[in-house]
Amino acid sequence: MSDKATLDPQSHYIEKRDKAAAQYQELLANDQPVRLRKSASNLFRERKGKAVRFDARGFNGVVSVDTEKMTAEVEGMAPYRTVVAETLKYGALPAVVPELATITVGGAVSGGGIEATSIYQGLVHETVLAMDILLPTGDVVTATPSNRYKDLFYGMANSFGTLGYILKLTIKLIPAKQYVQVRHFPFTDIQKLLDVIAEVAKTGKYDGQHVDFVDGSGFDTHNLYLTLGTFTDEAPHVSNYTYMQRYYESIQQKSEDYLTARDYIWRWDSDWFWCSKAFYMNRTIPRALLGKWMLRSESYWKLLRLDQKYHMADKIRALGGDHTQLETVIQDVQIPIENAAAFWQFFTKNLTLRPVWFCPTRSKTAGNFPLYTLEPNKTYINFGFWDQVVADPSDPNYYNKLIEKEVTKLGGKKGLYSEVFYSEKEFWRLFGGKEYAKLKAKYDPKGRLKNLYEKCVKQG
Repeated sequence: MSDKATLDPQSHYIEKRDKAAAQYQELLANDQPVRLRKSASNLFRERKGKAVRFDARGFNGVVSVDTEKMTAEVEGMAPYRTVVAETLKYGALPAVVPELATITVGGAVSGGGIEATSIYQGLVHETVLAMDILLPTGDVVTATPSNRYKDLFYGMANSFGTLGYILKLTIKLIPAKQYVQVRHFPFTDIQKLLDVIAEVAKTGKYDGQHVDFVDGSGFDTHNLYLTLGTFTDEAPHVSNYTYMQRYYESIQQKSEDYLTARDYIWRWDSDWFWCSKAFYMNRTIPRALLGKWMLRSESYWKLLRLDQKYHMADKIRALGGDHTQLETVIQDVQIPIENAAAFWQFFTKNLTLRPVWFCPTRSKTAGNFPLYTLEPNKTYINFGFWDQVVADPSDPNYYNKLIEKEVTKLGGKKGLYSEVFYSEKEFWRLFGGKEYAKLKAKYDPKGRLKNLYEKCVKQG
């Protein structure tokens, strides 16, 4: 193998691609399921069962940035932290950057990534122009919206690695400036907040000013904030939320703020939105002592994995005499904007989880993706909530199932990165079962990879 330093990024990628395909062919000789070996995972469910591992960790770089076409070629396992650092050198950002720096580009495509530019750009998979995909057969193909593999191109969204592994992508970029002006607008009525989102989706402006980013936070039923971000070349001051200060607290404290573009993109990463509270990192002393290590999303993942394996949090609570059974409720759900107020009323009536994240999304191409269909040109509101509640004694998964039922009732879609409780019949009805069966038969005829229901519901 040639020394990496002697190869240009394209040649180095091609060499890695060919070597990986050969290694994968060797794995196919084993009569066992294949699973991806990667540096980080943003799944909130356990992986069970034995499998041989395909090591894709080396596909973690940026191959090229083209500022004329406003595109970048990035490898599938490249974390967004790496991609953002590189594109900002050229005054650009990926069109949609998910909120946690450890999320990989390939993972965001196969798992449905979203963020504050989604009101203009849609989900991450709608910002992709081409993909190199390692199929379960061992072949590597390039899929685009118009070539012979266009069914696979559209089918990869929400497939969670069950149709193949993304080795490289061409993604859209947007121009970026050095700073982002952030404005926080308080609301007591969810419908009035939604009306402003609809106005921004239509005009791209609010309060006489252009808007580049839109998201929001619900701290209680009538304590709501809409946050609007606008690129700017100048800033009278710059806030920093990577250590002692907490971004989520600033939302209620400041009507206007300024961050560097980089710090805005990662504003949620340090505290994992507000989930750092579960590790006592909202307290001054632990934050001062452990913050330099803890305030990174990968640190939370390490602790989460340990807890999933050893149930440490339950054991610590039990030592203190607390044997309360808890239900973990970690979900992101997309609700049509006309039904979003009804969902918020349902949620605040039935669950005590606070805060809740709001993120609007709207696109023209959403209907093309068979495993995650949304109505084109319609605004949806993503509600994100991640915490634990006291379990209902009748069913340890009562609240997750209740949410799933309400989301379906309101014409929404649930993200599949966390636990899922649909029946198999309902699951395939909601997530393109007929189309998926065709894709699976065509691209994984021997069933080398688990199907979507097995992976997301059975948690294999």
